[in-house]
Amino acid sequence: MEAIGDSFELKIGEQKYITHISEIRPNLYSVSIDGKVYEVKSEKIKSDKNYLSIFRLLFKNQDLKVELINPTKQPAGNLVSASGGSEQIYPPMPGRVIKIVVKVNDSVKSGDTLLILEAMKMQNEIKAGIEGKIKSISVSEGAVVDPSVSMIEIAPDLSKD
Repeated sequence: MEAIGDSFELKIGEQKYITHISEIRPNLYSVSIDGKVYEVKSEKIKSDKNYLSIFRLLFKNQDLKVELINPTKQPAGNLVSASGGSEQIYPPMPGRVIKIVVKVNDSVKSGDTLLILEAMKMQNEIKAGIEGKIKSISVSEGAVVDPSVSMIEIAPDLSKD
């Protein structure tokens, strides 16, 4: 979701919607999506004070669970450099590891796919940001992961400098 004046651009998959949200009273909102107005009841289930908030929404007779991610507070992309120049690979959002493509000591180039992460019913390729060797893999296929835990560490290829 991206602010555009007092409205927001909401992206679901590849589809974009212009939305405007007004609070009617606590936990009750008027939500306009591409000009259509809906009444939405909301209940906050969880907030980690950093970047992830989980809400329960009652919308058009459906009970939905929604995860809102604040990209300004989450780890930058899926990479965070560690001491010694190695790269820690973090998931960009909570999900399940579907397939690990690399093994420890494999050589990788920037942009190579390291693993496949399923999040919000979509499969995402998690890619290397640097050229180097896989130093460690701390997850296994089928594992549920969240953005606070590193999945893979890549040691940079210093011979290329």
